[in-house]
Amino acid sequence: AAVVLAVVSSQSAWAWPSPIDDKYPKLDAALYARYADARDLLDRYAGESDFLDLSKSRLDYVLTKNERFAPAYMQLARLFILINDEDGGNGFLAADKAIHKAIEIEPDYADAWVLQGYIDAHLGKHEMAIEAFNKARSIGTENPWLEINLAEEDLMSGKDEEALQALDRISAKGSDSKKARRAIPEIYIEYYKKKNDL
Repeated sequence: AAVVLAVVSSQSAWAWPSPIDDKYPKLDAALYARYADARDLLDRYAGESDFLDLSKSRLDYVLTKNERFAPAYMQLARLFILINDEDGGNGFLAADKAIHKAIEIEPDYADAWVLQGYIDAHLGKHEMAIEAFNKARSIGTENPWLEINLAEEDLMSGKDEEALQALDRISAKGSDSKKARRAIPEIYIEYYKKKNDL
């Protein structure tokens, strides 16, 4: 559960500019500012329900103004995952619908494909998760969560050595995201627990 929270809580907190995200401020700067505020609330979330409520209201506002604002659907997916435990485990199903909408609007949204893979993995759709991660890689992304989420998926699927390789790749590359750097050792710990080396 700690790994889940660490990974999901910062799907947008990386140092590279997403080409899809970058085009939306040019469409409507004020609306993008409202979206960015909602995203930043999710990035800062550490268990405070007020953060989720505020973020949800801002995302809802954005989508009432522009129902084709793809990044807002991606952040809604993150939000639904974060409330999964409070929602009787239905958060991943709601997240799946939201991320599908983001990808429907922006089929080349690599970072949305990264999150789609994460969601698929947690819904037990492991082959679809790998397909989503491969799609993100083929489009191109510097998002550190691609390798982190892939490592988690590999561990869930019993592909422990592939998980270790994914972790080694992102560890060697490094990341400017503090949350990503914290998530990596947590998944290493899960790997070594499975190997009974801890």
